[in-house]
Amino acid sequence: MSESQSSDSLGPSPPQLSTDELERMIYGSPFPRALEAFWNGCRPWLAKHGVLLYELCLRDGDQDYASKWWRSPTNTSDIRDLPYSICTGKHDSVSPVLNTLGHRRIACAQDTLHRDIIMKTMITGSTEHQIYQRIQDSLPAKLFADGSTFPCILPPISILDSQYGYTFAVTPMWGSPLYIEDMRTVGEAMRFMQCYLQGMLSLHQLRIAYRDVWDYNTVINRHSPFMRYSETHRESLRAHRAGSDVYYALIDFDQSVIFPLDAALEDCLLPLSEASAGANTYKPLDIHLAPPYYNPFAFDVGAAGFLFRRYFPVCIFVLSGSPHADPKERHQTVVPFIPELAALFDRMTDRCTARRFSAADAFSFVRGLAGHVSPDVLEAEVVLQSDVDTMDDANVYWSKVPAETLRVWAMYRTPPQSSWARFLDWLADIPQARNTLRFVRRLLQL
Repeated sequence: MSESQSSDSLGPSPPQLSTDELERMIYGSPFPRALEAFWNGCRPWLAKHGVLLYELCLRDGDQDYASKWWRSPTNTSDIRDLPYSICTGKHDSVSPVLNTLGHRRIACAQDTLHRDIIMKTMITGSTEHQIYQRIQDSLPAKLFADGSTFPCILPPISILDSQYGYTFAVTPMWGSPLYIEDMRTVGEAMRFMQCYLQGMLSLHQLRIAYRDVWDYNTVINRHSPFMRYSETHRESLRAHRAGSDVYYALIDFDQSVIFPLDAALEDCLLPLSEASAGANTYKPLDIHLAPPYYNPFAFDVGAAGFLFRRYFPVCIFVLSGSPHADPKERHQTVVPFIPELAALFDRMTDRCTARRFSAADAFSFVRGLAGHVSPDVLEAEVVLQSDVDTMDDANVYWSKVPAETLRVWAMYRTPPQSSWARFLDWLADIPQARNTLRFVRRLLQL
């Protein structure tokens, strides 16, 4: 399944939906029995295209679409080659169901070789459909099969177009959640950052702005359809990250936008209202000042920078003593690991988008760091924690950078806000004033 395929006039066909039914299926909250009828109606047609759906299970009495469960088969492939994921153990009867987190348009399946795959339903011709099509048309399958060229985005292995206005993107099943806090060494954190930026760079080279940086929109090449939240699976992820064949990939492009392939990144602007798309956790601070337009590619880099600032400042330095001890009880002697990461974090999250790194700049920076950091540093143990303080205040990590390193990298440090910028920031925190600020900046194109 490597090319887009359309249904033909022979054999089984997928269900025909009215416009209202289709929109409810894609964007709304369809009733559980409507979901059951839709996916079971798709089953023979999908099987014709080599997609074997899991058994769909609906729990009695549940009225919410979140009650959609998929019962995993008892057999799974041992194939471990990219772009497919390594399955933790075998499917069994102890917990033989996979909840797709209420995603009404997500289905679980296997291909004819019993490799686990995921299907996502899209409106034919939608932006999301165009994005999957561009990825498939622009990136040869061999790139995704080779670890040295893997683009760190989850590829469509098939795009199945129905004749009724909806399309399925079929991708390998990878693992989520990642349990980022479980990363145990500097090298594991560096590997995540390098993969993440490789994925973002791959999208930006295709002129796809991601716009949905979020912990759960990244997957790892180890999955467990039947015990994804179990301690057994979590421990298998810890062991997997310690090896050399760990990869992360970006997924989920329903908030993404696409531009012409020949468009210059700096010229790709969208109205500020579009910045509401995607998760809010890591949105960069420059949009807070209500500019009339924003650049979604710079937005992506800023959001990724705040994700890194939340989890990985500990890779800049570590307090001496046992890495597993309570930080408040450890000696307050700072041992630098990779102090240059302070420069990366600031340059990725600079409020001034003209100074902000591009995805290519950030990826090159991290790859360069990974190439010269000693094995001892990469193997050094760390304890990651979600820390909003380092998201809000860069001084938390800059204050730990050794003086000699600080002098070298000071030019990358985000300068203090001007008095005017601080005033606008204060103004934007007042709801009534924020609306006025947006109107004035839009009117004057400031």
